[in-house]
Amino acid sequence: MHNTTDCDAPMNTRPHATRTFTTGPTVDAAGLTPRAVRAARILDEARETEDPVHLVRVFGIPITTAMKYIHTAHPHRGGPLPP
Repeated sequence: MHNTTDCDAPMNTRPHATRTFTTGPTVDAAGLTPRAVRAARILDEARETEDPVHLVRVFGIPITTAMKYIHTAHPHRGGPLPP
């Protein structure tokens, strides 16, 4: 008689370690990629704070990228756009 706890296939004792990989960008039901959601979140924060250092610290982006988000969120502030 075969015991149901004995199995020929190895058991994964760490189910949290199982990963699924995709070949393309992940898209949610609304058609948004994680990259688009992150960019929208950074832009929303830029609209609220107007502080590029805050964006650098919170999102871990370079200062030039943070300045571009600030410039996009507040074009009336003027000033040169970083390269």
